[in-house]
Amino acid sequence: MIDRKPLSLLICASMAWSWSSASLAADPERYIVSSSEIQEAPFKKMELAFTSRFERRVVSDTETPGPSNNDSVYGHGKMWDQTGVEIGRFDANTRLTEVVDGGEMRMVIANYSFGDGQDSIVIVGSGKFDNDFGTLVEKVSRSYAVTGGTGRFIGATGQCDVMRVGQTDYNVACTVLIPKL
Repeated sequence: MIDRKPLSLLICASMAWSWSSASLAADPERYIVSSSEIQEAPFKKMELAFTSRFERRVVSDTETPGPSNNDSVYGHGKMWDQTGVEIGRFDANTRLTEVVDGGEMRMVIANYSFGDGQDSIVIVGSGKFDNDFGTLVEKVSRSYAVTGGTGRFIGATGQCDVMRVGQTDYNVACTVLIPKL
């Protein structure tokens, strides 16, 4: 039989918790219920670094003119390694979730395809963007979760840090963990 008491306590505690009384990330012990070291990790760790550049970027202004909820920016472009060799393409989609002082909060989904497209990673996350329909604030690094991949990156997890370094260029640095199959 399953002991449901810890689960019910966790559900009750999470339902009682409110944003108004929370100290966001100031006390990590509030939301970490367990932590332990993994002695023999069943993962391969890969570090990736490349630059992506939009070739086509489309703004979809869905409601009132100007930034508003559900506006989206999507597009695609090419990727280069650190020596300037083209290594693949990316496809990205963002959706505005809130207009905030000096910018926009956007949900991001991007797919980075390497070589002929058989190897790819997907990133997901949110962050503050400039108030001009979805460009990341320049020279500020944003972290996104790696939520999967294909080919040599099948089952990937990890994190990619993305920083806009020009009008259409983004430096991407990822730490990717791939399960040893």
